[in-house]
Amino acid sequence: MNFICSIKIFAAYIAIVMLGLCTGAFLYMTYSLCTVLVAGQKFSAFSSGFFLQGIFEVLPTVLSLCPLFISFYLIRHKEIPWYSVLVCMILHLCLWIFFIPALKEKLEISVYKNKEMQAAVSLSPGYFRVSQDNRYVLYYSEVDSENNASGVCIDKSKSNGNVFTFSSEKPAIFQDEFSDPLIKNTVEMPVLLKQILKYFQKFTVSSYSRCSENFVSWIIFSSIIFAFTSVVWIKNISAWRLVNVLFILMDYIFVFFLNFFILGADDSLFQKIPILIKSVPTKSLLVFVLNIFIFVSAFVLWLISRLVKENSPEPAYYGDDL
Repeated sequence: MNFICSIKIFAAYIAIVMLGLCTGAFLYMTYSLCTVLVAGQKFSAFSSGFFLQGIFEVLPTVLSLCPLFISFYLIRHKEIPWYSVLVCMILHLCLWIFFIPALKEKLEISVYKNKEMQAAVSLSPGYFRVSQDNRYVLYYSEVDSENNASGVCIDKSKSNGNVFTFSSEKPAIFQDEFSDPLIKNTVEMPVLLKQILKYFQKFTVSSYSRCSENFVSWIIFSSIIFAFTSVVWIKNISAWRLVNVLFILMDYIFVFFLNFFILGADDSLFQKIPILIKSVPTKSLLVFVLNIFIFVSAFVLWLISRLVKENSPEPAYYGDDL
């Protein structure tokens, strides 16, 4: 029975990682295809280059979120033995430490090739488009392959309107994430979602940046995964599942922003902290200590809770023999 339960946790872990990577890469690919889409042109439903680039971009985020979803799975399946969970989390840490550096080099080559293969997208004529500063309304009668446009421009800042023609110009409207502002106005993400993804993007950049440095720096940064796995040990802190879910979410958010704000803080705040290892930045050392402390605290809390439950008498219910 325990063997079957152990197989279930590892199968769930693999499913979470694979589903997270495929979903994240697909969403990244779809959004990237929208950024190169131009009104009036056919939409491409799949791009292997953007999909591989999506895997590269979402890999650190998916691995950081994996303990969170494993905790949700364990709330529903309490029969999973604790030692199987511990082994699963150790494998997860090893996957983070060794898999990301190994995969980074291979995926980077595909990403760079994909960016080089992306040709300049020409805007389609016959559409009215508003400039990025919302001052002009532009009508393109002709656009060449280098995005040099000719047409009519309406200056909205003038009270009576000022209409003039232009030719062979490349307005600032082209210098944007989207190739076509008409598409941008349709599929641009909400502000809140964009801000959340911005934090995860910074986490991804920091992960690959530390991965490119020396191994000690990478190990210290990887301590954040130790802290993330602390959510697994507080999954049954309450008898109510909803309360457990809230505690897990709060723990994950706390760990994420604790690392984010300490590593992004001004260096002057940490000048008074003694440097124990000269080759390691002070902030990184502080984050390492805090992450390990969070993991150990959660594990000790789980251990105490387990001992209390094992030593406490079973509650008597109405109708039982006393």
